[in-house]
Formats: sequence, C-alpha cells, structure tokens
Amino acid sequence: MTSWSYPCPHDVYNLDASAAALFLDRSSDDHGYYPAVDTEGALVGFAVFGLEARVRGQQVVEGTLDLGAGVRPDVTSLGVGTELLGQLIDLGRSRWAPKTLRVAVAEFNTRSLALCARAGFTAVGELDGPGGRPFVELTLPTW
Repeated sequence: MTSWSYPCPHDVYNLDASAAALFLDRSSDDHGYYPAVDTEGALVGFAVFGLEARVRGQQVVEGTLDLGAGVRPDVTSLGVGTELLGQLIDLGRSRWAPKTLRVAVAEFNTRSLALCARAGFTAVGELDGPGGRPFVELTLPTW
C-alpha cells in the first residue's frame, strides 16, 4: 500500500513508506488496518477503524467509530470501493456496535462523497485535513 501512487489531487491519499508498521499493528480493541483482497487473494484495498481512521483535527466522539478505506489506484471506479464500504459498515456494526459510524472524505473526492451518500452517510461538518485541504465529515447512525 505504501507503493501505491495516486495522481493529483488524490495524492493526499499516498501513504508514506515509513508508516508501514501501522498496517501491522492493531489496538487492544482490534482497531487498525485490515487488508481487502480479491477472489485470487491479491490486495485491492484496505479498511481502517478507530484512531488511525481519523483525519487530523477530528475529535473523539463517544459512541462513534471512525472508519476509512483505500482502494488500489488501478482498480478505482471498478466497484471495489462500493463492495468494501458495505463490508466496512457491516464489520463496524457487528464487531464494535457503535451508535454512529464516521468518515472524513477530501472535499474534492466527489466519487467517494457520492459513494458514502449512497450508503446512507450524511455530511455533518467540514475540517482542514492534510495539506490544509478541506475534508467533509459524514456520519451514519447504526440503529
């Protein structure tokens, strides 16, 4: 995942190779990164839950589970993100039973914003993310 390279402006999602260890650790409550693989076992994306899913500036909200995802650049717009988000929602609800799920999506990323809206997420605010780029915060009640 650290070798994936997204074109500008999506380069905000490029991962630093020095952060590779983050993908191996999980917190005591199993928050952290999870691989997403296709039917042949090839890595096509990842899911992340908890602290590592938060965008700089997001605050902890009691009863809220932060989640995020990434899709390998060469499989974007092929339905992988749609499938992955559905699985993220299901896993988040069943594993941690939060009151609310929360994502933060870069404002320019209209495809991901539309995907989240189709899944039932609602925009609740904005924040300055990496590089000072605006991000939209969205939530989905789990009950």
